Amino acid sequence: MRKKFPEIELTVDKLRHDGYAIGKYGERDVYVRGALPGEKVRAKVIKKRRGRVWAEAIEILEASTHRIPPQDPPTLHSGVSWQIMDFEYENQQKQEIVKDLFQSEGLDIKLPEIIYPTSQWEYRNKVEYSFWIDEDGLSYAFHRQGTKGGKIPLEETKILPAAVNRVAKAVLQWLRVENLSKKELKMVQFRYSFSVKEVFMIL
Repeated sequence: MRKKFPEIELTVDKLRHDGYAIGKYGERDVYVRGALPGEKVRAKVIKKRRGRVWAEAIEILEASTHRIPPQDPPTLHSGVSWQIMDFEYENQQKQEIVKDLFQSEGLDIKLPEIIYPTSQWEYRNKVEYSFWIDEDGLSYAFHRQGTKGGKIPLEETKILPAAVNRVAKAVLQWLRVENLSKKELKMVQFRYSFSVKEVFMIL
């Protein structure tokens, strides 16, 4: 029987390198997906291990002024954790995370100037999809973040260049026409060259 975990309310303080926000519930550290520093949230506990708790925000009770709607489904991939904040705030938070990592090792150093990407979207040059087949037919899928075997179907993601999404959609349509079985399809990988602006595929 599947173990049931409770819902909790807490205020989170800061972000980790993986996009989870850190807060306290009683004496325990809680890592919350989908929350921003300073926010009060209701969260669903998804895992407990060695005195630490992992949870997913299911309701934002007091929202940060930096919060924005994500462009991809919330549980799709780890990058979505960064899509819920404005771009300037995201870059500030990542700089603070780097400082914290050095300080946690007893190193108090002055960071060099950090060069940030020019856009919050279309920055990824590689993606690997698995597949999902249901009554609606064949789709690409990502492994659901925070689970061992869960998958979530999709046809595109905003972290990829538009050219990759166009080619991926065309390939998916071709695969649907070919009516291949799930056993014949393990994964497909797309790569994008920003220098020559070409898309490469491995199936």
